[in-house]
Amino acid sequence: MISRQRRRHVAMLAGLMVSPLALAQGTPKVTSSKRLGMLFIEPQLPERVAYRTIAAQLAESGWIEGKTLSIEPAFAEANASRLPHLAQDLVEKRLDVIFADDAPSALALKKATSAIPVVFYGIPYPVEAGIVASLTHPGGNMTGVATTGGGQDLSVKRVEILREMVPKATRLAWIVTPSILQTASGGSLKTQFVESVEKMTAALGFQTRVYFPSTDEAFDETFREILAARTEALSVGQSHLLIKNRRRIVDFALANRLPGTFFDHTFADAGGLVSYGPDFAYGWRLCARYIDRILRGARPAELPVELPSVTTLHLNLRTANAMKLNVPGSVITRANHIIR
Repeated sequence: MISRQRRRHVAMLAGLMVSPLALAQGTPKVTSSKRLGMLFIEPQLPERVAYRTIAAQLAESGWIEGKTLSIEPAFAEANASRLPHLAQDLVEKRLDVIFADDAPSALALKKATSAIPVVFYGIPYPVEAGIVASLTHPGGNMTGVATTGGGQDLSVKRVEILREMVPKATRLAWIVTPSILQTASGGSLKTQFVESVEKMTAALGFQTRVYFPSTDEAFDETFREILAARTEALSVGQSHLLIKNRRRIVDFALANRLPGTFFDHTFADAGGLVSYGPDFAYGWRLCARYIDRILRGARPAELPVELPSVTTLHLNLRTANAMKLNVPGSVITRANHIIR
């Protein structure tokens, strides 16, 4: 039988992979030029792919960059302190809609405008952070695609997969950056996050300590503390700082034989044991669909926040063999991509 998630995946792909003839017949013709802003924390791999993916999806709906659509990208060059200034610059350009590719960018835009529509991607706790009123009825000027919410938390599944692969491990280190836990009011969700992680992982037999490196330089101290705690496994969450430092994190895990589970597949590609998370390209295309609807007159307040409906599991068997791990067949059969 086909799972509910798989049926939804197929249905959404059907909506995304529309033929040119169907587009011509079923999509209202674009008759005017619009302006789209994009705010990124840094101009590296995920952002460039997001730019291309969204632009390509919009082109299928008739929004051709340089013709019917102009795109104004803004990059913070890995410096989060620049985001408020860049957000204000975009707002002053009187754009029709702005895309934000992470939580810090969305928060900067939340403070900069309550009028210009904003479509975000990759926010873990949009309701708790005060970015939207609810997932089903966002209210205000912001909506998009979240990575957690409504009782759905992919990190639970990641730890379940890790438990299958290291059944005897008990001491778990969880690495996350505080920027994704900031709130619109200037507060933080760190306390709630730690309590949630400790409770969730305890149910799976782990004693967990959460680490919050906030700069490139902070990772050395984080690594020292992890080793001092006699850690047996790692779980690495989402954020651009973590993706930027993925080589260092993976090398640390390999050197110390620490099986790790990761949010983003680029970690597994770099040598991390296993990753499980949302299909980013799919999420960006969903954002493009929302941008299209807003450009045609839809209100963000009436567009429900989407949750990850398509996920990917990447397994690095080379790393598993190097760590002498016996990978269960249940993990292998579920993997979307295996690195041998």
